[in-house]
Amino acid sequence: MHEAADDKLQSKENLRSVLIVASAFIAAMIVMLANSIPTSFGSIFPLVVACVAVLPLLRRYNDWESPFFKTYSAAFTYSIATLGTVAIYVFLYHAHPTIGGVDWFYYLCYARDQINGVPTSENIYSYFPGVYMFWRQAMFWFGFDVDALRCIVILVLLINAVLVELIIWRQTRSVALSWIGGLVHGVLLIRFQGLSGITEPVALIPLLVALVVWDGDAFVRWKKSITVGICLGLVVLCKQQAGLLTLGALVWLPAWKQHDKRQVIAIPIIALLTLVLLTLTEGAGLTPLFKGLDTAASYANEGSMFRNILIQAVHDPIATLALVSTCGIAFWLSRQELDEDSTSQVRIIGFLMIGAIASLVQFSFRSYHHYFQLALPAASIGLILSLHILHRLKSPLRNLVFPFAIAILGYQSTTHIDTDVLQWPNKTYIQHYKDWHDQAPIAVALKDHEKLQQVIQTKEPVISLPPRYSSFFYLTGLRSASAHGYSFREFDMKNGNWFDEIANRNITPEFVILWHFESPESSNKDWNAQNGPAAQKMDALSNRYVRFSSQKAYTIWRRR
Repeated sequence: MHEAADDKLQSKENLRSVLIVASAFIAAMIVMLANSIPTSFGSIFPLVVACVAVLPLLRRYNDWESPFFKTYSAAFTYSIATLGTVAIYVFLYHAHPTIGGVDWFYYLCYARDQINGVPTSENIYSYFPGVYMFWRQAMFWFGFDVDALRCIVILVLLINAVLVELIIWRQTRSVALSWIGGLVHGVLLIRFQGLSGITEPVALIPLLVALVVWDGDAFVRWKKSITVGICLGLVVLCKQQAGLLTLGALVWLPAWKQHDKRQVIAIPIIALLTLVLLTLTEGAGLTPLFKGLDTAASYANEGSMFRNILIQAVHDPIATLALVSTCGIAFWLSRQELDEDSTSQVRIIGFLMIGAIASLVQFSFRSYHHYFQLALPAASIGLILSLHILHRLKSPLRNLVFPFAIAILGYQSTTHIDTDVLQWPNKTYIQHYKDWHDQAPIAVALKDHEKLQQVIQTKEPVISLPPRYSSFFYLTGLRSASAHGYSFREFDMKNGNWFDEIANRNITPEFVILWHFESPESSNKDWNAQNGPAAQKMDALSNRYVRFSSQKAYTIWRRR
């Protein structure tokens, strides 16, 4: 009697579990439909596939432990991971021409100038020097070609995904979970402007390497501790704000007695030495560090921290949900008695969560989406490891593992990189993003206008207005004549400062170029309005400059 009752109860539990999976899958498909064109075959097809895929599970619910179910569920999971991986590779192939943003071309311009031995403005160290070291090496190996360097951006994203996979696999020994985790991480990076070529994915690589080496263990060998320390130093070297992630090392303090105290103390010292020594190799003393910190501290406040974080939550609710869920589960797990394997996973989760929470400080200044990239390892690795521990503990919450993975993949894979709906990177999409990154207007100008070619052939430094068209300088091989270099901070050249630089200072470049199209960068949109009739101001300098060429895209003045 008792066995029959237990079997009946087990069947109900199995049915409930399957219904949870099925509901989550269908919900994910509904989310996909909500973010797609309902009439398109591409949006209807996933829903049909989802329903068909779930039907066998519903039919065999009473045989949860059967070989059929285990084989089917494994095949289903691997199929999802495989299709997702193929999809992301194909997506990156088609999205390759869209890669690059104003900051990326800024790095490339300065890295190129350093390779060529050209004196650079102090403005170069608005970023820590690690980013220039990285792109100088990329140029050394692959040359200056933009398409080749775009491949490096893709490679950085893929390395991130592979390292996430490795971390998850070392902790779970599950190929399927590691595969899904790497896929989720890669998609999230793209969602948060990973294709713009910004610094964060580069800075995440040494952090993820540090986690691979550490593996959540107590430090038993000095070699491991030294490696971790060097990696953490490289994280900071790549970007000053990424240093917030190293605060995750605070997770070692509560378990002070479990570690070799000398190693725990040595790690931050090694990290600092790595940062300082590599900075000194730039030949500018510690100026790059002080300049970078000063730049980060001087950002103007744009809304409250709460508002800026809320913008990220609206931008990507699934990523935000994953981060919040990880934080809640990790807190609950920290109060449980766990075996050593689970304890090491909790250490990694704690490290990532502390760093992720610390990185949110950036949003006290601005709401840029790519700031959220520093929190993504906690959202991908942290969530999967948390749910894996719940599964091992046979917690009722373990049923969330599959629904979470499907919901994240379903939502992320069918939404646009930024805010719009993405069906596939078709010709219209690619052209749109070429325009977004300032490529199309400048490329047209470079090909079609003879007098601009004359400017380029002189190889003389020029002033380009608005000042943040870094792509123009890199694509033409020209250098900036401005005292502010490639103008990381556009306000350096706003409010007439640019005019004073030309009219009242000893900066008299051969050419001054005024672009007439607006940059999609928000900081550039009101540039002409803020600076008044820039063309009239330049014409007022008729004793020094004369119009050289007037076109639809630009006007050029030449020094008399």
